[in-house]
Amino acid sequence: MKLYQLTTTVIITLVSIIGNPLESFSQKKSFIPSALAQNSWVDNPYRIEVTEKISDREIDRVLIGIQNTRAYNTPISEADKTAIIEDLEKIEALKKNIRGINSHICQGYNIAEAWEKAIKACERSLRKGDVLDIFHPIYEAYFGAKKYNKAINYLKKSLNARSNSHQHSYVSYQRLGLIYFQLGNYTGAIRQYQKAIESIEKYQDELTCKTCIYDPVTSSLSIINSRLGFSLLQQGKIDAAEKKFFEAMENDKKSWNQTIVNLFNPEIYPNSRGLWDGFLVGETGIFSNGLAELRIQQKKYTEALEFAEYGRTRILSYLINKNKESSITVDEIKAIAKQQNATLVKYSMPRSINDFDMNQTYEPQLYIWVVQPTGKVDFANINLSSVNSKYSRLLSNNHSSTTDKNSNSFPNLIPFIPLLIFITGIFLSLKFPHQRKLILMSSSFIIFVTTIPIINNQTTTSSNQNSEVSLANLSRNTFANIRGNTRNDLPESVTEGNCQNEDHCLGLMHRILIEPIAELLPKNPEEEVIIIPDGELFRVPFAVLKGSDNQYLIEKHTLRISPSIQLLQITQQQKAQKTPNLSNQNLVVGNPLMPRGNNGKRLSALPDAEKEAKAIAQLLNTIPITGRRATKSRITRLMSNANIIHLATHGTPFSLAFAPLGKDQGFLGEGEIYKFNLAADLVVLSPCETGLGEITTDGVVGIARPFVGAGAPSVVISLWQVPDSTTSELMIDFYKNLQAGQNKAQALRQAMLTTMKKYPEPVNWAGFFLVGES
Repeated sequence: MKLYQLTTTVIITLVSIIGNPLESFSQKKSFIPSALAQNSWVDNPYRIEVTEKISDREIDRVLIGIQNTRAYNTPISEADKTAIIEDLEKIEALKKNIRGINSHICQGYNIAEAWEKAIKACERSLRKGDVLDIFHPIYEAYFGAKKYNKAINYLKKSLNARSNSHQHSYVSYQRLGLIYFQLGNYTGAIRQYQKAIESIEKYQDELTCKTCIYDPVTSSLSIINSRLGFSLLQQGKIDAAEKKFFEAMENDKKSWNQTIVNLFNPEIYPNSRGLWDGFLVGETGIFSNGLAELRIQQKKYTEALEFAEYGRTRILSYLINKNKESSITVDEIKAIAKQQNATLVKYSMPRSINDFDMNQTYEPQLYIWVVQPTGKVDFANINLSSVNSKYSRLLSNNHSSTTDKNSNSFPNLIPFIPLLIFITGIFLSLKFPHQRKLILMSSSFIIFVTTIPIINNQTTTSSNQNSEVSLANLSRNTFANIRGNTRNDLPESVTEGNCQNEDHCLGLMHRILIEPIAELLPKNPEEEVIIIPDGELFRVPFAVLKGSDNQYLIEKHTLRISPSIQLLQITQQQKAQKTPNLSNQNLVVGNPLMPRGNNGKRLSALPDAEKEAKAIAQLLNTIPITGRRATKSRITRLMSNANIIHLATHGTPFSLAFAPLGKDQGFLGEGEIYKFNLAADLVVLSPCETGLGEITTDGVVGIARPFVGAGAPSVVISLWQVPDSTTSELMIDFYKNLQAGQNKAQALRQAMLTTMKKYPEPVNWAGFFLVGES
C-alpha cells in the first residue's frame, strides 16, 4: 500500500470514529434508565382482547376503557400508548359499522398521542357523516400535532355549524383562547375568553343545571376567568389579572357548594358515596396558582402559601367533618405545625395552562415553604432555568463516570481533526505532485464530512446547556429508575437532558428539593418532617433522596407524606373525635385466591405475602385470612370493627384484589371504600402499588384517600410493588417497632433502615410511606 493510500485509510478510520467517539473508544456503554408512568391500560384486569370474534358491545367497552385511562389523569405510559394503538388498529381492521366508532377511535389515538392516526380517524368520522360539533375530537388531534391553523379553522367551522346549539359556543371560544395563548397572541386569547364569558351570560338560563354535580355556569366561568387572568398577567396587567383570579375563586366556591349539596343529597344521588371517584376529585382550577404567583411577585410569601393550599383535600374535609371551606389560613397552618410538633415542607409546581393535553405541564419553577413548629415560615423560590448550568455539569460528570476513563481526553481533540486532515492533505500533495488534484479533492471531501458531526455535537451540547430542567420529567425518571424500568419505555421528550442512573437521579432531586432548605430542617433525626408534595413530586420517593454526603434523607429525618396541610388538621380532628375501639380486633389478610380480569387471566399469587400475613397475625394476636377464605364480602364485613387492618394483596391506586365468590369478581373499588365507617387506627396496604393514583389539586389520589375518608387516620402505602420477601421482613419489623412504643412514623423509618442494611437496593425498602397521623 502506498503512503497516500495508507494515510487516506487512516483519515477514513478517523471519520468513522468521529461518528461515535465514545462508543469507539469506550468498552463500557452507559445504561440510561428513564421514567415510566403507570400502565393503567396494559395492566387493566378488565381489558378485553381484540380478536375477530369480538362483539360490538365488547368493542364499545374497549373504547370506553381506553377513554377512562385519561380520566385517571396520570401520564400515559409508553407501554399503554403502544397497547392502545395496537387495540385501535385491530378495531379499525375489523371495519365495523358502528355509529360514531371513528370518533371514538380518534379520541383513543389522541390519548395515545398518535396525532396523525387521530387526524385520519377524525377526518374519516366527518366523511361518514358524524356531526362536526364543538365536542368533536378533531380539534385536539390538530392541536396535539401542532397544526394550530387547522385546529382554529375547525373550531370556527364548529361555531358556524347548524348542528351546534349556540349555548355551547363558549366551549369553542375557550379552546380558541387556549390556542392563541399557546401561540403567544395574548390579545387574541383575551378576546376569545371574553366572548366565551359573554356567551355563558347570554345563555345562562339554558346552561344552568341545579341538579347536576357540577354547575356548568359557575364551573365554566371559574375556568375561563382563570385563563383570562393568566393572559392578562402575561401582558403585565397585574390588577386586572388579580380581579379575574378572584372572580374565578368566587365562581369556584359557588360551584363547589352545589357539588357537595347535590352529591350527598340522597334524593338526587342515592348512592353518592359509591360513585366513581372521578366525581370526588374536587379540582379547583388554576386560579389559585395565579393568585399564589401574584403574591410571590409582591413578596407576600405567607399569603401565597394560603392560595397554594386552596382547595386541597376539600372532599375529604367534607366527608370527615362536613367542612365546606376550601381555604386554610396561615394562622391555622402555623397551629397545625405546632400541634403536630413537626416541620412542614410544602412544595408547589406552578402549572402551565393546558386543556387538550391531559398530561399536566409545569413552568420551570419550584416554590418551597417551610413551616416550623414555632410558627416561623420560610420561603424558597427555585428557578429551574437558573440552575441550568449546574444541571448540565452534573450530566457531564455523570457521562464521564459511566464511560471508560480513556475516552475522557479524546473529545477535546475532535475540533482539531479537520485541521489535521488539511495539513496531511497539503503534505501529501507536495510529496506526490502528480496526484495533487486527487489528494486535495479527497482531503476537501473528508474535511467536509468530518466537520458536520462536530458542528452537530456542538449544537447539541449548546442546546442541552440551554434547555430547562423539567422537574416533572425528572420526577418520573427518578421514580422509574428505582422501579427498574428502562429508557426504551419513554419518548426522547422525557428522557432527553434527564438524569442518567439511580444515584444521579436521587442526587439531583436532593439538590433541587432538599438542599435549598436543608438548614431549616431539624437536626434530631427523631423529629418529624411532614412533606406536602405537588403534582409529579408525589412520585418521588423522598426517603431515598441522597445528599452529597452519600446519606439518604431517611437516615437524617423521620418522614411523613400528606396530600395537603389541611389533611393533617382533618386526621388529627378525626383521631380526637374517634370513639376508642374496645374490641381490640385486628384484621390481617394475605395472598387471597386471586381474581380474574376480563381478559380471563388470574392475577399472580403472592406466596410471600401469605407468610407475611401469618407472621404479622401472630404479632397482632389474630388469625390471618388467606386463600379462598379471603373473599371481598368477608373482608369488608370484618373491616368495620378492626383496630388495625393489614392487607397483603395485589392493588392499584383504584382497587384491591380479593378472592372471587359467585358473581362477585373480587375487586374492591375506591368508591365502595368510601361507604365504610371504619374504627381502625391504622390501615397498611402491602405489597400493593397503591400510592400513585390520580394527581390533582387534591394531591395524589391513591387508594389511601378513601380509607382516610372512611375514618382511618393513618394509612401506610407504597409507591410501587415491593418484592414480596423484603416487604414481609420490613412489615414484621414495623409492627415490632410499634409494639416497642415507637409512633407510626418512627416505627416505619426504623423498619426501612433495618431493611436497608440487609437489602441495600432502594426498590426493596424506599417505596413505603405514611399518610396521616403518626
